Amino acid sequence: MFRFALCVLFCAPLAAQAAPEVKLPRVTAESVQVAKRVQLEEQVPFLVTEVEGKPAWRLRGAVEVSLDELLRLWVQATGQPLAVVPQQLKYNVSYFAPDAGVTFSGPRLTEFVADMLAQARFALVGLSAGRPQVVPMSEACSSAAVVDRAELQKAHAGEWVTWYAALRHAEANALRAALQNLLTRQGGIMNPVSGTNAVAITDRAERVRQLARLCEALDVPPSSERSLESYDLPEGQKADEVAAALRALLKPSAAAPHRGQDGVDIGVVPGKNRLLVRGTAPQQAEVRRALELMK
Repeated sequence: MFRFALCVLFCAPLAAQAAPEVKLPRVTAESVQVAKRVQLEEQVPFLVTEVEGKPAWRLRGAVEVSLDELLRLWVQATGQPLAVVPQQLKYNVSYFAPDAGVTFSGPRLTEFVADMLAQARFALVGLSAGRPQVVPMSEACSSAAVVDRAELQKAHAGEWVTWYAALRHAEANALRAALQNLLTRQGGIMNPVSGTNAVAITDRAERVRQLARLCEALDVPPSSERSLESYDLPEGQKADEVAAALRALLKPSAAAPHRGQDGVDIGVVPGKNRLLVRGTAPQQAEVRRALELMK
């Protein structure tokens, strides 16, 4: 009873003191938006925004990000589902961007993601077919979509594709030897197709497009192959006289007496002011040059 009285005596004044007033912050739509924006910037390695109503990323400074997080953001930006093996994506990749910032949108987003994947030796495949997935570069040739020339031109630059080049003049193994060092390391391949004079190229679409142009430039007749060309002469020039002048000008040297092998054959089309010339590509070029000078 005595203890109870002491407690009442000493605690009553404390209870009588007014508790300090705690003012809670006022919750408004603006404060919620600010909090959401701060949280967003803390969770992602760059600012997610929009350009002309389309998703965009604004990159700035030096940033390290996990592939898993980067791909999640790419899926949200493009609206495309992505097949992945999560255990394979536990890698961090890095990028440097100007302090003033740079904005990526549209196809450039996919190219940026493909560049980041390449740091960890991964490839983006199946995008053109609407079934994108991420695979190791060493397995890209098994999963890449096979495209024709028109589809190759439309493919995303960062997507891995396979394209077949049918060759008319160049030899497939020789072409492979000339171009294989231009392929992406540990993934890009160029193989001759058995039973045909063709090569199959697998790499990023932008690289395959470059190699396709090189294939076309190198797939030309060898200098020793002879072709038949016709040349119409302008008024004032007589076919017989021009043919005789060309034969004298382009006759084979004494070191190459066999006209059928090394010379150029020049004939006149009956009833027309036209020449027919059979010769190699360099010889045809000489004929065109000579005719130009005779005008």
